[in-house]
Amino acid sequence: MSLDKPERVHFSYNAHAGAFGARLTQPTCDTIPSQASVMLAPSGGEGFASVRNFNYKGIITFDEAHTYVSGSEEVMNGKRVFNTLATVTVRNLNVGNVVTADLITARVASRHDEDGEENFITLEGSFIRGLTIASVPVTPRFDTTLFARFPTYEMFNKGLAEGQTFEDYARRFAWNLDDCRSKESRSGLAPPQKRPGVIRASLLSDLPEIDSYRGRDDINVSPVTRDGYVVSVREFGKIYIGEVIVKKSERRLNLLRFDLGCTLCGDASGGFADGNGTPIGPP
Repeated sequence: MSLDKPERVHFSYNAHAGAFGARLTQPTCDTIPSQASVMLAPSGGEGFASVRNFNYKGIITFDEAHTYVSGSEEVMNGKRVFNTLATVTVRNLNVGNVVTADLITARVASRHDEDGEENFITLEGSFIRGLTIASVPVTPRFDTTLFARFPTYEMFNKGLAEGQTFEDYARRFAWNLDDCRSKESRSGLAPPQKRPGVIRASLLSDLPEIDSYRGRDDINVSPVTRDGYVVSVREFGKIYIGEVIVKKSERRLNLLRFDLGCTLCGDASGGFADGNGTPIGPP
């Protein structure tokens, strides 16, 4: 006589981190391969990478970058729990001599119970220090409260459907609720934007040094403007600060993303990490 035993659930880990990468179109078509890029094996474990003294034509540089990913398993309250971490640190980043940062750190950590349907993912520990935009020192203030309140995609999506998230934004930043529901806002933190299966939001809650440019009728006279978490610098392009991509069982954090437009054109990202994972059933 044999006793049937519960089949063991297997878990597929997924985590990535990178320091900087770009696809440039002007003045020449060029690619900056993802620096200090690291990927976690589906079986878990760990991975790490480092790059020092990176220099692209003297116009994009950083002193050093370190990335780390890990996936591990533990038992809590009699249940198996799968943990995933992706983190990156970049020191003394300089992009086009317009954006500099002494230190940026992105961190995405997740926990998945063996019988859970979706990860609980946190972005705590992510920050930017010593940020300068167009020669102006700025202090980006990050707030993870919203993502802690809605730690899964389903909860975040439900919050959007019920208006809870927008009401939170309106209350915190004294917005008119109807303005919050629009796609863009000229002030404060941009409301989350939703597409099928994807929600785009940001950790940024305030950028007081740039706000002096807000509300001018003619933005063409302002060299620097802010639209939510997007800062535009004339003759440079756009900087997306603390951008978060929310998907089911996944978060991607882009601490600094660039839409470059002038002499130097293209797309670039600095300090990015994502983490997720999913049960794949018994063998």
